[in-house]
Amino acid sequence: MTMLEEVKIFTDGGSRGNPGHAGIGVVAENNGKVIFEHGAYIGQATNNVAEYKAFIYSLDWVCQQPTLKKVVWSLDSLLVVKQLRGEWKVKNYDISILVNESLQRLKKAQFEYQIKHIPREENSHADALVNQALDRFLQSS
Repeated sequence: MTMLEEVKIFTDGGSRGNPGHAGIGVVAENNGKVIFEHGAYIGQATNNVAEYKAFIYSLDWVCQQPTLKKVVWSLDSLLVVKQLRGEWKVKNYDISILVNESLQRLKKAQFEYQIKHIPREENSHADALVNQALDRFLQSS
């Protein structure tokens, strides 16, 4: 088993309709190589809820990596980044639950972390996982 000390995480969430069918995408990289990826349909949700669900899924994965010392999250959702950093107020009740859940888990983190905003173009892998999950669900229903 590889000892992971630092990973870069890309997350994305999306919905077709807002709210509508929603999916999440998570990609983890170590030294530029993809070491984990996950895309899933999450049911009916808003785009913002999907963005948070993707972040929480990635946080669950990260917390299962015992040797991690540093995590850098890269998200194209300015809302999630600014709210998790405490720079923007949370006005929506459903979102406030997800923000609190995220912050409680981060408080227990045994690693250093950074959450940063990136342009959508730099998040294409996670975005593709969202769309693949939505396409799979919609084609099967």
